[in-house]
Amino acid sequence: MFLRRNKVRTSQGKHATYLSIVHNTWDGDKKQSVPFVLLPLGAEDSVDPTLADRLTKAMQRLLDGASRNEMEYSAERLKAASKEIKRWVNVEAGRKNIPAKRLAEIIDLAGATNSGSRPRKSTAAARSTSLRAAIASPPRTRQRLLDTVRDHRSATLQELVELRGVNPMLAKLTVGEIISGKLTSGVPSRAVQASKRPEARVDKSKSKTKSKTKTKTKSKLAATKPAVKRGVTRATATAKTPGRPNAAGMGKDTKVRLRTATERNVFDATVLRSLKATKAPTSISELESSVGGSQPQLRASLTRLVDIGKVGKSGSQRWTRYRVK
Repeated sequence: MFLRRNKVRTSQGKHATYLSIVHNTWDGDKKQSVPFVLLPLGAEDSVDPTLADRLTKAMQRLLDGASRNEMEYSAERLKAASKEIKRWVNVEAGRKNIPAKRLAEIIDLAGATNSGSRPRKSTAAARSTSLRAAIASPPRTRQRLLDTVRDHRSATLQELVELRGVNPMLAKLTVGEIISGKLTSGVPSRAVQASKRPEARVDKSKSKTKSKTKTKTKSKLAATKPAVKRGVTRATATAKTPGRPNAAGMGKDTKVRLRTATERNVFDATVLRSLKATKAPTSISELESSVGGSQPQLRASLTRLVDIGKVGKSGSQRWTRYRVK
């Protein structure tokens, strides 16, 4: 609830501001919050802003948690007593407080439950009654029931759940069917249909044979891997063992473990030995095929060797070559 200021242009071409007390309520049909005017106060020039704020806070305390029916009922009573309330907030009134007891008597939320002063039925209640009447006479097919539910697009999911007792066929509709408007349940999917085909059935004996074959293949691959002796780092073992060439046909397709300083020192020594063996300027791709490791690892190792003065560097980019000093 808040005090709204509306600026309008009068017939004389001047601008005027009018105040009103407004409360935002949820509209189920529009699916959004809609401002509901409880009490117009008139032109801003004739209203004391402090008293108007106090009146808004007093009304908010009295109408806190009220339903839309109670809001409409209170708005009618406030409109009937608008002349009296406007005198409370008038600039010339000289008041300091709002008469809370009198305001509570005017709003009179208890009167909203009386049969003689009950306001008209809310939109949500009318919508639920209309949907209940449409579903009470059960359609013969699920498609007709789906069309009936989709005709009442403003109905909420909670209302549909509550109406399952009226028509048991409503419980067989899914949320996806209601949204799309097409029946999907009861029709076997392509995956289910494929599983029922004779050629899609799997022989259990064949599947067991395939699993055993895979297990034997893995054990053979594990046996053919080079064993790493105790005390020798993985970098040294990888450098001495020729690797499988990658898609480009050069070097290994796996990286070397270089997390510790010891592993990096061993790898640098391997790179240095390879450069001494070639005795000619060598590129990183050539070292990759002979030493192993990835190009970023080799580039970092060569940078360390250049920094300490053991390796010299010439050229740039793809023509960069390294040699032992």
